[in-house]
Amino acid sequence: MSTPSLPLHDEEWRPVPGFDDWYEVSNLGRVRSWRTRAKLCCRADSPRVVPGRDRKGYRAVKLTHPVLGKVAVGVHHLVLAAFVGPRPHGLICDHINANRSDNRSDNLRWVSAPENIRHAAALGRMDGRPGARSHSPLTEEDVRKIRRLRFTGERLKSLAVRFGVSLTTVSNIGRGRTWKEIQP
Repeated sequence: MSTPSLPLHDEEWRPVPGFDDWYEVSNLGRVRSWRTRAKLCCRADSPRVVPGRDRKGYRAVKLTHPVLGKVAVGVHHLVLAAFVGPRPHGLICDHINANRSDNRSDNLRWVSAPENIRHAAALGRMDGRPGARSHSPLTEEDVRKIRRLRFTGERLKSLAVRFGVSLTTVSNIGRGRTWKEIQP
């Protein structure tokens, strides 16, 4: 999925909140630094774009904070903080078009976790049912089988091997600590 882009002359830069005047982020999702490479205390004559790295499809950058040191932060969080405002308590970032690398300000918003799940389900990216686990190697039927077999005395190790999960996962399912919404 390619990232739609605006002409660079439409790019607007704003300071990254919490990083004084050292870093700026643009409405197109680019980050630039005013720090010199030689001395971290000095401001450069012209900025340089900070290269991002991908982490699970999300662009992230490492910024140097005067107190915290090096901090890895998602570009989407920087864009929202600069162009929308600080993250309200309990909300998370949503990529409206579901493209994790598209960090344009008009593609990002703060939403609640349930709203994010509903949006992902509407786009066909995950099952929107409560308790659905889109990335789990187990299905609801697998969980029911694990519980039945544990009840009959099947060993944790054999179940873990059979279902391709860890001993802890099988134990937690058997004890009802996880997948609580699935009845035997």
